[in-house]
Amino acid sequence: MNQTPLTAKVIGGILLSLFIAVGIFWATRGYGKISPNGYDYATALYGACLAKSEPRIARVAIMLEQEQSKPTGDPIDRISQRERGWLEGIVQLARQDQWERAAKMARRMMEDQVEY
Repeated sequence: MNQTPLTAKVIGGILLSLFIAVGIFWATRGYGKISPNGYDYATALYGACLAKSEPRIARVAIMLEQEQSKPTGDPIDRISQRERGWLEGIVQLARQDQWERAAKMARRMMEDQVEY
């Protein structure tokens, strides 16, 4: 009869380990690969956020809007809708005076492009 509490502890330990592993996965997930233009936008946003420059954020936002109306060309020159959403999210954070958080997100986007 002592095996039941031991089994419960083992199962509890396994579940706790699984919970921690899932938490680490979600906490460390990143943006993944982005286009060269997406990287350029992330770089521009990072610099604008570090400088806390509303005019620079506005310029990037305008360029993102214009990105949508670009004529179709080489796909490598275009950013994906997913990238655009991420970048616009960074713009919104900066416009809400969350400069550090926006900078951190832009930097993470750039760091995720480094191949080790």
